[in-house]
Order: sequence, then C-alpha cells, then structure tokens
Amino acid sequence: MHGVNHHIPLIDKNKRYNYHLPWCPDSMKVQLMEKITRYTRAGWWESVQTDQAAPMLCIPKKSGKLRTAIDARKWNDNTIKDVTPFPDQDQIRLDVARVKIRSKIDFSDAYEQICTVPKDIHKSAFATIFGTYISHTMQIRDCNAPATFQRVMTMIFRDFIGIFLHVYLDDLFVYSKSVDDHEKHLALVFDKIRKFQFYLKEEKCELYAEEVDCLGHMIDHRGLHVDADKMTRIRNWRQPRNYNDVQKFVGLVQYLAHFLPDISSYTGPLSAMSKNGQPFMWQPLHDKCFEMIKYICCKTPVLVPMNHDMDNPIWVICDASVSGVGAMYGQGPTWQTCRPAGFMSHKFTDAQRHYRVFEQETIAILEALLKWEDKLIGYRIHVVTDHQALEFFKTQDRLSSRQTRWMEYLSRFDFDIRYIRGKLNKVADCLSRYYESDTWYDVYDVSEYVDADKQLDPTLDDIPWNRLREIEDRTVEMHAIRVTKATQRCKSNRLAERQEDRDIRAAELAAAPEPVNEAPVAGPATEEDPTVFESRARGEHLVAKLTANDSFLADIRSGYEHDSLFAKVLKQPDQHTAFTIRDQLIWSHNRGGEQVLCVPSTKMGSQSLHGIIIDQAHMIVGHFGLQRTTDYVRRWYWWPRIHHEVQKFCNSCQVCLQAKENARPPQGLLHSLLIPTRLWQSIGMDFIGPFPEVDGYNYLWVVICRMINMVHLIPVNTKMTVSQLSWIYLKEIVRLHGLPASIVSD
Repeated sequence: MHGVNHHIPLIDKNKRYNYHLPWCPDSMKVQLMEKITRYTRAGWWESVQTDQAAPMLCIPKKSGKLRTAIDARKWNDNTIKDVTPFPDQDQIRLDVARVKIRSKIDFSDAYEQICTVPKDIHKSAFATIFGTYISHTMQIRDCNAPATFQRVMTMIFRDFIGIFLHVYLDDLFVYSKSVDDHEKHLALVFDKIRKFQFYLKEEKCELYAEEVDCLGHMIDHRGLHVDADKMTRIRNWRQPRNYNDVQKFVGLVQYLAHFLPDISSYTGPLSAMSKNGQPFMWQPLHDKCFEMIKYICCKTPVLVPMNHDMDNPIWVICDASVSGVGAMYGQGPTWQTCRPAGFMSHKFTDAQRHYRVFEQETIAILEALLKWEDKLIGYRIHVVTDHQALEFFKTQDRLSSRQTRWMEYLSRFDFDIRYIRGKLNKVADCLSRYYESDTWYDVYDVSEYVDADKQLDPTLDDIPWNRLREIEDRTVEMHAIRVTKATQRCKSNRLAERQEDRDIRAAELAAAPEPVNEAPVAGPATEEDPTVFESRARGEHLVAKLTANDSFLADIRSGYEHDSLFAKVLKQPDQHTAFTIRDQLIWSHNRGGEQVLCVPSTKMGSQSLHGIIIDQAHMIVGHFGLQRTTDYVRRWYWWPRIHHEVQKFCNSCQVCLQAKENARPPQGLLHSLLIPTRLWQSIGMDFIGPFPEVDGYNYLWVVICRMINMVHLIPVNTKMTVSQLSWIYLKEIVRLHGLPASIVSD
C-alpha cells in the first residue's frame, strides 16, 4: 500500500528467548479485551499458537485508559540495525524559522499504518494474559521501526522535501513565505497523504500556527529560540559559595586541563583554599582566577564535534544527584580520554526529587539522549553511569511504570550501559551537583529544569499528578510573566537601569517589618515561610483526599462502636475532654493545636483504615522513612500507637528498605564537639512542649550557651512562621550576645 514495508532481520534466526510472563492490572483487563477485539477485527493482530512470544505490558494512562507496549528488548538485541540516516534537525529548524507561515502535521497511530512483510510477521509474536498474537503491522518497540517509517516518509514526500516541507519521523513541517503559497503547499501534502492512505487526527494538526514546537525548539514570529551555546554551563558558572562548590568546579576543569593552555596556574589558588582548615573566604585573587578559567575554557576550542569517519567509539557519561542531572558526551578510545563534544546540567523539580533512585538515574540518560538525539541516533553509543543496577536495564524482567514508558524512546538508540564507580565519574557528578548549594533566592528559567518526562509525553497522559501540577503551575506563571512584560513595554520603551544585587537586597531589608517587643501575631504561613509545625509535615490535605469517598467516613463512624477507646468516648464524652464530637465523628488536637480526625481500629472492605491512611500518606510524602511519614499522618489523623504502625509499614516497604539501606562502615568512637573559646561562640537550641496555652504561647524555645550553660527560655507557639522566629532570634539572642559561629540542633 505504501511501497515500503517493514522487515525484521535477525542475527541468529534460531535463537531462543527466556521471556517473563505478561501481566495486566485487574482494572485494565476489560479495556485490554476490547482493544484485542478491535485490533483483530481490523486485521492488525491475529491470534496464533507460537513457541515463543514477547510479553505485552499494560500501562494505565493518567486518564485511566489503557496503553500497551511490547517488551522487545531481547528481540531488538538480536536484530540487525537499520542505519537509514535521519534528517539534520538543525537544518529543519532553520528552514521552518526562516519563513512567516508554518504548519505542523502529526500522524495518529503512525507505526500501525505500516505493514510488516509476510515472511517476518511470525517474528512479531507477543503474549497477553488472553493468549498469544502476531502483528501484521509495525510494532512501536521494534528498534528498526523509526528507520522504516522515516524511509516511507522520504519516499512519499521526496519531491517536496527541502522546498516547502521537512519530515522527521511522524512530524511534518510545512513552511511558506505567504498565505497563498501555504494553502497550495498544504493541498499538495494532504493529496499525498490521501493517496497513500495515511490517517491523521484533527487535534494533532497545527495549521497556520503562530508558535510551533519544532523538534524541541520553539519557533514563533520572532524566530528560532535555540539552546544556548554548548559551553554555557561553564561560561555562566556561578561564584562558589563553599568548599564543595570550589572542589566541583576545579574537578571539572582538571578533566579539561588536557585541552587548555596553562590552566593549572589559575586552578592552584582555588585548590589551596581548603588546605589547613582555613575558613572559607572568597578573595579578589580567587575571583580573578575563577573568571580567567571560564574565559580560557570558552575561548579555547575544547569541544570537538562528532567525526563518524573515525573508529573511536562515542561515549555518553551521565549522573544524577539529589538536586539534578548532569551529562557529557564525546568521542575517544576510552571514556576517560574522550574529547568532549557537549555538556549538560539540569535541575530536578520538587516532584522529580521524589522519583526513586534508579528512575532518577534513568532520566539522566534520557535527558542526555534527548538533548543530543540528532548527533547520536543511528550510531553505536556507550552510556556510562555510576548506578550499577542500570547495567542490566535492557535485560530486566521487571521495570517501573516510568521506565516502561521511557523504554519506547530509548529503543530508538543502539546503546549499551556500562557501570563505573562513583568516585571516578567526576565530570558528570560535578554537573549534576551544580544546583546543590541553591538557596530560596535562586530562581531559574524553565529551560534549566529536567523535562524529559514532559517531552516524551506531550499530551501529559502518563505524567504523575504532582509533576502535572508543577507543569500547569509553571504554564500559568510563564503566561503571567509574558503579560506583565508586554504591559511594561507598552508603558515605557526606555531601558531600565540594571540594579546591583546589593541594592536589591538593601531594598528588601528596608521594606521588611521591624522587630517589636510584643509577641508577634501569627500570620498566614506560605510554602516559603512555613510554621514550625508545618515544616515537619508538608503535603497535600490528607483528610480532603480520603474523605472524598463517602464510605470512608461511614466506616469510621461505624467502627467507633467496636473500638475499645473511642466507644468509651462516645458513651461518656464529658469525661474525655481531650476529644470533641462533631457530625458523629470524634476529633482531637495535634501538637500544632489543629483538629485531627480520630480513626478507630476497623476495616474498610479487606483493608484496615489505618493501613489505607498510612499507604496514602506514604505515596504522597514519598519514601522518606518513618519520621517523615509519621509527622505527616499525625497532622491529619490520630489513633493510639500510630508511630508503631507506621514503623511496621515502612519496614515492609521494599523501596524504603532499598533507599534507606545503611551502607556506611561501622562507626568508631564518639567524637565530642569542639570546646568553645569564648562566650556564646557556639549555642544549642531546641523546642520543647506542648504546654498549656498561656497568653498565646504553648511551646518554649530553649537556647543555651555551650561554654557556660547559660540558658534563654523564649515562649513561642506553633503558628509562628520561620520569618517571625528569625526576628525573635535577632531580638532575644543576637541583640545581647552577637552572632554565634556554630549552632547545634536536632
């Protein structure tokens, strides 16, 4: 039908695969059966008896609908790779950005519209929980599927490519100089699509678009918004804030020292800063050396583009830390000696910090391959990581739901993963930890954040709820910024004079409220300025989330009668003043004075109410262990022995046991803190309480001088925010004794 069909050339035609069994969630089984029925009626799938079949994975979308994918990793490893070249992405972007009128056309179910040659159909066998099938159409997870589809598109649109059309896989970009020309060009393209019987979805077509996403770059009336220069991360490296920042920067530069002239004369003063236990002091000499290093790095041709005529392999070195991801790619005999061709460093969002470690390391690889896709696709590459579990990524039987979705994109590349020890991975480790010393005042553009999950799911069907909320909030925020900037441009065309950082900081301090002698009035807390109690238990409102189910409250009410404690409270409420009854529900108070719902020891269906609450809290908070989960649950609910039950739950969580595993060597003897040499040089502090409320206070803030044990007892309450506590600290401690050199606290 299309002139080009899909082939599956195997290296070893007699090879046997050891596949795992297919699986499907109970909630998806009805949808899977409906999809199988629909595809078999259309002739795409056919039920057969076969001796081996790759398992089908069933993945729920955010909307609750089913997405299926074939686990074709072993099948792909035994496939001869198609080396069909892909178009130059840079050339596509330049041509599309050069004109005024542009449209983007995206195929629907593109791969399923390509047939597989009859002799290779049996190789596409896959297993479902409802039997084994073969596919008469091209499978998404087939490693040669992108090359086949690109070949089909090139064959169909050969007469138009480079004139008014570019094709990259299932994306068609039509560009014209005028509206009349664009109308004629679209007619020619749609005639071709109709002739070769391809199908589109209306919502996937952007005709006469003002703004187009062209292969990861935005194009509008102002032109092409390209990525910054490849050396941007080094050129814009901020001034180090502590010894760790200095060591990271020097470690990166030492790797580049082979390609830089006389760089050691500038790194010497920076390396000497941390010797002999000197206090961190950034001097003009250090600043001069720091700026000269960046100047030399950007002036000298450190980066060398890929030369595929050479026999040297291509290396992609990746790493993920708690703050972000970093990567470098280059070409050379070994990964230690490869000449770099590009650097990358991106920051994790709050939701991505809660991804499990192996998912964070996987997304580091994704981010690198997405950034340099046009340089790497179609070639053999070696991915280097310090996370050993990923070495078996392509042979694992079980992947997380996120990794399963990401596998579709990774299957486009011909790559292997190699493990190295973390202490050897200095360059990628340095880039991934660039954001480690961030403060609340550091604000970054959206392009600085990791967005591989968003790029691979532009419809946002499979994005987790907390990540989706970040994307939506960021979209609203960016729209507000654009509106504000446009309004300002209309009011005045005069360029505003750039303010120095110290002037901005001075203006903020001048506008801040002065400390007063009276007890501060508790104001509304925000995420940036939480109260003492909220800082230990941040998260979604757990009561509102669970009580959306009416049966949940009904089970709580009926369970009170069978609970030994709460049954007494219902019978004699006057003798249990710590509890109140409202709407047939028993309420108590947490340490912050907020009302919490009392939960009896009963079941909701086959699960206990306590288990449902702990499980929901554990999913929201993340795998941060016993204390964090307990604090979060106690903010909304109460029952006896709550700490003990959360501990049992965390001890049974496999992810918690893996993430919180104690890999440290046995600890030696306890080392005492250094003895202060002057009064109030080192202090200790802690909060004790709660106490019966007096004059609005229910806690004591204890501050003690570690040298003479002089104590200040400061009355506070749990509604005070961090900023209010800081003013109290200035008034009660700093005013009398000055700033301490160290603070000891739990």
